[in-house]
Amino acid sequence: RLPVWAARPAFLHHLRRRPRLLVVGPPGAGKSTQVPQWCAEYALSLQFAHGQVVCTQPHSLAALSLALRVADEMDLNVGHEVGYCLPYEDCCISETLLRFCSDEVLLREMTSDPLLRQYGVVVLDEAQERTVATDLLLGLLKDAQRQRPELRLVVLTEPSLEESLRRLYPDAPLVRVPPLSPPPCLIYREPSPQGRVPAACQAVLELHQQEQAGDVMVFLASEQEIQECCEALRLTAASLEVLPLHPGVGRQVQKLYEMWEPPAGGPMRRVIVTHWLADAAFSVGTVRHVIDTGLELRSVYNPQIRAESQGLRPISKKQAEARRLRAAGSPPGEPPGAGWGQASAGRCSRGTIPRSSLVTGR
Repeated sequence: RLPVWAARPAFLHHLRRRPRLLVVGPPGAGKSTQVPQWCAEYALSLQFAHGQVVCTQPHSLAALSLALRVADEMDLNVGHEVGYCLPYEDCCISETLLRFCSDEVLLREMTSDPLLRQYGVVVLDEAQERTVATDLLLGLLKDAQRQRPELRLVVLTEPSLEESLRRLYPDAPLVRVPPLSPPPCLIYREPSPQGRVPAACQAVLELHQQEQAGDVMVFLASEQEIQECCEALRLTAASLEVLPLHPGVGRQVQKLYEMWEPPAGGPMRRVIVTHWLADAAFSVGTVRHVIDTGLELRSVYNPQIRAESQGLRPISKKQAEARRLRAAGSPPGEPPGAGWGQASAGRCSRGTIPRSSLVTGR
């Protein structure tokens, strides 16, 4: 049972009575998959008189993944009752009731329909990512609700953005999702002279040899390192099923959520190799071990050349904590998983730089 279910009665109570609602909880609590379904139940109780339900994500791959996963949980068809809309792919029809899209897609829709008349409930997920599109939607939807009082706005975020959202929406009720328990333990390692990828592969093999239950999630800095790590693990350990997770995997992302049991004589454990994309999204309940290199490759605006450039930098403390909580999946009777880190906590910055600042150079 997901922690978010404890907040369901309070959520539905406020959704029926208030135009805006803030849902605050840690990553992996089930907010992204369950809250859109509850909003669809609310809209269905009104016979969708005010419109459909739309849920935004900062990343297109996350929107695609959630559409596939929620449709499976609701036993509905993707492209019919549940759909998704990405910058270059639209899998929705006029009868679609629950729609997932990137925040940029919804922002583009507001240019032609500022009041979003086809929607009755708008869910802004992962608001703590602070993308330019999400920040603009937070303000534009507040103005749209003045002309459309029946429009419901639900904002999902982590506790780090709670104070800022309370200042923006002082009249919005707050629904807190209980934290995950027990918290995973943490083990630090000194950087290896062999490099990040060989060190991460070695840590995976050591975990696998200990025969502890649970899957492994590895955080690296870039897609190139993800590919190198996957190739190395497939060559050295045939008993591991290695799954890359980055924007280029497309519909293959659904393999993360498929019911998987080790086949006889086949892979015994899954290893998910990813980067910053999984900081807040893509929670997998079977993951009990996390290996984090503590670095990321991000595009940063450089005012000297007036263009974006990629740079390797340490992750923030908030990102490190979110990645550690990815190891919170604990099967009954098993101890909490161990988080392996190769970056010292002292190297991490205090908080994540909002991506809107990265783009504008503020």
